[in-house]
Amino acid sequence: MMKRIIIPLLVLVLLVPAVFYVYHTPEEKSPNGAHLADEYEKCTVTPARSFSAPQTQVKQSENFKYSLLENELLAGNNNEVILEITNERDHSITARVELSLIYPVIVPDAEITPLATASKTITVPANTTVSVEFTLSLPAYTSFGEHILEIYENETLAVMFPVNVVPVFNITIEKSCEVMLGKPFTYSVTIMNGKFPINNIIVDLNLFNNFNAEETRAKIPELKPNEKITVSFNLTPVIGGRRPIEITVYSPFGGDIISDSVKVLYPAELGIFYKGPESVGRNEPFNLSITVLNAGDVKAENVSLSIITPENVTVSSSSMDLGDIQPNSNKTVVVNIRHSMTEDFVIIVNATSSGSNAIRPIFINVK
Repeated sequence: MMKRIIIPLLVLVLLVPAVFYVYHTPEEKSPNGAHLADEYEKCTVTPARSFSAPQTQVKQSENFKYSLLENELLAGNNNEVILEITNERDHSITARVELSLIYPVIVPDAEITPLATASKTITVPANTTVSVEFTLSLPAYTSFGEHILEIYENETLAVMFPVNVVPVFNITIEKSCEVMLGKPFTYSVTIMNGKFPINNIIVDLNLFNNFNAEETRAKIPELKPNEKITVSFNLTPVIGGRRPIEITVYSPFGGDIISDSVKVLYPAELGIFYKGPESVGRNEPFNLSITVLNAGDVKAENVSLSIITPENVTVSSSSMDLGDIQPNSNKTVVVNIRHSMTEDFVIIVNATSSGSNAIRPIFINVK
């Protein structure tokens, strides 16, 4: 699953991931208490950009009525903003109209520095609507997402519009929806440029200690208009489960931060559990119920079970083929034990598969 985080590029902090390995083992408890595999999810490779703010005004001027024709602005570029200004009075009105773009988060009583401004002196005849074009030059560090466009009339706030700042490029992520713990995989970031040439693009990955990687940064010297390029990283997961990755893309023409995640599967992990009498009498046969659990996220293939007994102890079946065991599933067999022991003894149970094995000593108390 994937979501977007919007912050100004001036406050980006790049973290250098440290690497460590955590080995997951089945919990020593009943099969029902073992590690559960997550539901498989469909992989999303294109970050969603959503903006649903209406183009309606928050406040209205006493002189003019304003309508914003386009609510998207391009980061790091000159933007033509068209306002429709209506004078409903019976005489013409002249006013100084100024546009001011600010971040949507406002601290009370704090001095606000606009990201961009533009102004014109406008005369609107009586009962007339005019279209006026302003040029807003957005700096390269302008963050993407919702902002507020303030309209001032003769230095008095007249109206506010929500606007959306969009990047000059689009980002697509290509990955395996599910990867195996400890197995390398390719994680690719594709940048599709818009209509302006951009250069000195940097792609950084923050792996949050979840993956090993030789490189976590890629540099793209130049992207021509409508050109796309893909940079790939070789990652090896060191922790299982749904693991986050943060992608930071920035350039002199703006940047973006994307939060992504990769599902890391635990390999097949076998565990052995048993049920039997707490103690047995001398020469008393008894039954032993043996359960083999797969606590991993993938099936355990070709599982076999073997039972090793000491002298004077026999088992009804010392070797069995259990076939495949699905994730978070188990198979149980019951064997009969006969003995002529006069003191306690130990039975060794082994479970093996193509990718995992488990061993369990079982102590038998003789009364």
